[in-house]
Amino acid sequence: MHSLAQLQKQQVGLRLPVYLVEQIDEFTKEYNLNRTDIIIESIKS
Repeated sequence: MHSLAQLQKQQVGLRLPVYLVEQIDEFTKEYNLNRTDIIIESIKS
């Protein structure tokens, strides 16, 4: 389990190819999540 300090979020800038952003946006609509959630889960997997 992660501590509360480890769960805090920090904003970072990220540049992605347009096609990836479009795919992320499709997932946001399909799964009712936001971009952050999708990117976090993608990195974790």
